[in-house]
Amino acid sequence: MSLSFMAPAKAQQTANYLAANTTPKEVNSVIDKIKSAKDAEDLTYIVKSAESEAPEVKAVDVPKPSGYQQLSLQQRADWNEYLRSLGDEAGSPNLDKGAPETEGMKKLKAYLAANPSSSLNKFKNPVDLVKSVQYEMNLIRKGKEFPGINPFELKAIQALLLKNRPKFMNINTSKEDGNPGQFTTQEYYPIFGSGGVDYAKSMNNVYKTLDTLHKIKSVDGKDITKLITR
Repeated sequence: MSLSFMAPAKAQQTANYLAANTTPKEVNSVIDKIKSAKDAEDLTYIVKSAESEAPEVKAVDVPKPSGYQQLSLQQRADWNEYLRSLGDEAGSPNLDKGAPETEGMKKLKAYLAANPSSSLNKFKNPVDLVKSVQYEMNLIRKGKEFPGINPFELKAIQALLLKNRPKFMNINTSKEDGNPGQFTTQEYYPIFGSGGVDYAKSMNNVYKTLDTLHKIKSVDGKDITKLITR
């Protein structure tokens, strides 16, 4: 891309940002706007708007696995509690060892047996529980929709996670195989302030954090500052 009509330092900064954070179609759109700028003030506004746009994941259609059941809010919270109970063993390669039943599955079954009041026991089959968690984690990372929120809200959450939890967004995820192994036991449901795992109640905090902490003013071309209730 050529931004030779801008000051060299600023042109390079803007080019680097656009290359790393936007699609080719979006880049061309921004360049067209820059070229049509009426004056320096207009140019400054266009560049700042481009640089305050939220990063975006390449969303895909995530296939729903057999046996999938949507986790309730309580089950999301209880899954996080299970992972905390693993302590340093969470994320261990040893959890993938063992056949036909892995060490990870043995630990999950033992936890469920020792905690009969856990809402996770509502899943009749622990394999379906794990496959459902794995599926929902993939929806959060790269999906186009997620239960309880609309597609725009999911994009905002994904943008914030790219900023706040890049490791979570780029973790070497296991297949949706129903095994609570090395990677699946690192997959906590994200929490955004007082809303906990209820993402519909967390959106104001999501928008506010994007705005105040990361200086991001728009998601998918929409001004999020107008959605914030102070």
